[in-house]
Order: sequence, then C-alpha cells, then structure tokens
Amino acid sequence: MKKLTALLLALTLLAGCTQNGGQGQDAETARDSLVSAFAADVGTFDPYIMSQTQEFEIARNMFDSLTWLVIGEAEPTMRIAQDCTVSEDGLEYLFTLRDDVYFHNGDKVTMDDVLYSIECFRTAPATMSFSAPVASAEAVGDDQVLIRLLTPSGSFFESLNWLAIVPKALHESPDSDFANNPVGSGAYRLSSRTQGSEIVLEAFDKYYLGQPEIRTVTYKIIPDQSTVALALETGEIDYSKAVSFTSIADFEAAGTLNVEVRTGNSITFIFLNTKQAPYDDPVVRRAINLAIDRDMCNTVQYEGYGKVATTMLSPTTFGHNESLKGFGYDPEEAAALLAQAGYPDGAGFPPVTIETVDSFGRIAEVVQANLTELGIGAEIDLQEQNAYVDRALQGSVNFGILGIGMGGDASSWGVMFQSGGPFNLAQYENPELDALFDEAAVLTDSAERKALYDQAFQIIEDEAAWVPLLYTTIVHVSTKDLNLSRGLEVGDNNLQPFYVTVN
Repeated sequence: MKKLTALLLALTLLAGCTQNGGQGQDAETARDSLVSAFAADVGTFDPYIMSQTQEFEIARNMFDSLTWLVIGEAEPTMRIAQDCTVSEDGLEYLFTLRDDVYFHNGDKVTMDDVLYSIECFRTAPATMSFSAPVASAEAVGDDQVLIRLLTPSGSFFESLNWLAIVPKALHESPDSDFANNPVGSGAYRLSSRTQGSEIVLEAFDKYYLGQPEIRTVTYKIIPDQSTVALALETGEIDYSKAVSFTSIADFEAAGTLNVEVRTGNSITFIFLNTKQAPYDDPVVRRAINLAIDRDMCNTVQYEGYGKVATTMLSPTTFGHNESLKGFGYDPEEAAALLAQAGYPDGAGFPPVTIETVDSFGRIAEVVQANLTELGIGAEIDLQEQNAYVDRALQGSVNFGILGIGMGGDASSWGVMFQSGGPFNLAQYENPELDALFDEAAVLTDSAERKALYDQAFQIIEDEAAWVPLLYTTIVHVSTKDLNLSRGLEVGDNNLQPFYVTVN
C-alpha cells in the first residue's frame, strides 16, 4: 500500500484561529458574526436528499466528511479521517479515524455512524452518482474504515466531498425529523430557522479543528436582487452572491465594499425533454441550439462579465473539451433546420412554455425573443425554485432553463447525461454515451480519462438535447473587513465561514 501524505491542515487551522482571534483586534470590538443572503430558502437540511446550491452550502458548514479535496489541489486534506492509505491496485482505501469528533448534540462520532453514513452516500439518489465506485465498507479494528471500490477511480477523493457523516440513530429515526432538525459534526450547528426568512448557524464548541473567528452566521432569505444590493450598501448584510451584475459598477464607484467576480464550474443551460415531441427530433434540437443568442444572454444576465458556454462542461472542470466550439448564433441556419424538420417559419410548431425561476427570467426573455424570430410562439412561466426543481427532476418540464454544478470532475456529471441518471433532465438515452462515462470512471490515468470525456461531450453536442448558455459567473460582494478568499476556495464558490478571517 502506498501512503498518502496527510496535510497538516488541522494544526494550521488551530494555530491560525488562535492568532487571528487574539491579535490585532480589540477583544470588545472584534467582529465575530457574518450576515449573508440567499435568493431562496432551503427545502431540507438532510444532506442525502438535497438538490440545490444553497442547501449544499449550508450542509457543508454543518456536516463533515472523511476527507476534503479543494478543487484544483492535488491531494485531499484530512478531516474526520486523520490518515489514509490506498492499495497499489487502487481498490482499497483504509481510513484511520480521529477520536475527538463529536456531533452537535454532544454524542461522539462512532464507527457505526461512519459506516451508516457511507451506506447513505452509496445509496441515496442525491449522492449515489458520486459513490458509484463504492462496493462496500467495513470496520477494521476500533478506529479504521476500509472502503472497497468496484473499480479504480481517478476522482474518488473529489467524490468523498459529498460524503456527510450523520448520526445513525437520529438520521434513520422517523421521529427525529432530520430534514428540519439536523445534527452534524461540522464547524457550525443550526441555531434557529424562521422558514422563508432566515437561518442562523452558530459555531460548534467541540469542533475538532478548533474555533473560527466567525462565531455566528445568519442567512437571510431575500429573493429580490435590488433588495440584496441595498442591504449590502446599508450594512444590513455583510456578504452575498445573490446580487445583480448591474450593481457592480455602483459598488465599485462607492468603494465601500469588496467586489470579486469568479467563474464557477457550474453551467446555465436549456434542457429539452427528448421523450416529448417535437424535442424527440435531434434536428429540432439543433435548430434551437443555433437560434439562441448567447452573447445577449451574457449581457442580460452578467452585464457581459460572464463566459458564453461552448459545451456542457465548464473550463474549470476536469474533462472539459476545449476543441468544442459550440453551435454559435445562426438564426438563418436554425430556420433552415426547422423547415427540414417540418416546421417552415415555425408553422405547426407547438407553443413553447419556457419554464424556469426568477433568477433566469432575463435569459428566458432572450430565449423567448429568439424563438419568436423563428416563428415559434413562446410564453415564460417563472416558478418557485424548490417546486420547479422537483418538477424538472421528475421529467415534467419539456423546455426549461436551469443552472447546475456537479463538482470539478466530469465523472460526477454522468448523472445528467447517462440513461436514467437522477439529474438527466432531458430524459436522454444513448448506450454509447453511457459506456464512455462508465469506462472513464474506472480509469486512473488522467490522459486516458480526458480522451474518453472528449468523445462523450462531442456526442452531447451532436445530440443537442441540452443548450449550453453560460458558464456560471459569480459576483461575491462583502464588507471590506472580511477576507473571504480561503473560504471561497475551500467551498468552491460556496462560502465556508470557518475559513473567513477578519481584517
């Protein structure tokens, strides 16, 4: 077995928190709280039934995993596991557990809790795509867990980011209402929640990595972006990424807030239900791809700060096919293809309902105008986010706009593109594509994996069941006394306040 080098993150954090908390600030005036804003409320706190960005952001502050791999870094940092060894064949991962990890209710994390959590990770619809390589897990002695894989996996440590350690007794009990009363072992515990209004987390006193500078985190639910901007300007909130790009110029001119624009590994796209006519015809799907003015989408959504998507995988994600140039904007060719499919000038094409949420409303208006140019009548249906996502996951949306992120490795995106995948919103099926994702998932050689993903995303482009629009661009706005850098890096654009420091 070859031993992974366990980074000394725990000691670094403990030392750093002590120094930052005790030097350079008056104890009576030092900030120890942060107020943020989400555009929508969470639907659940259970990490194994989550599906939305704000839910994952909350979960990663309340729950911890065996290890954590920061996107772009070569090796994972140790978390609940203090050490890991990997067999030469890449099929066995032996984790040595820490003995100082507690749940928020004061109970110590046990071997049974870890094994139960791995089984949830392996079988829950929300995470099973990440855990696909896992064959079994068993205890080795009192403090070691052996995870066996079905096949080697070049992205297993990144997949482990989605493993949340939960207390077995509470999580499996129907009386605990875990979705609303979560108990984790992470840096923060749920303090209070006013549904539709705010969520308050407080630092967990027994957290094994020590105490953060930010002791209390309040997430206010503010759907309106202009209201979020005003709250930042007046100091009602300290940080948010739920702001309009139209506010950037004003923020920068005022000079009272930090503004940082980052490209994420998620994507905004249209999905077409391939089980329903006329979207079962790839010619129609290609016509729609060619009809959409992505530059205008960038203008209305990101004020031009964003990046037009040429493929369904962000350049920040391993497996991105840089040779794909996308469909571009060609309304004349789109009209020709539509006529080829039997709908000259849009005649006979069934009316389209563009379903999405308020945050993509401006994009929907561009899409509506583009379809109108083809002679296709279209209306926009803006829906409540949780309900819309549920309908989309059930295959009940025929023409939808959504933004999704699935991690920093193409392997985890198979759930969107493989037959029967839980996030296959387009209801698309292709055995050749399935085989490419399956084959790439068992390889450990990066070059070999990349070659297979290049083929896979070429098929995805050719079949045109998805219309890539924009790589998600995020503007982070915060008060000048907060240093968010490491918190955004560790959280992959989803802030982890444990790593936030006060200037």
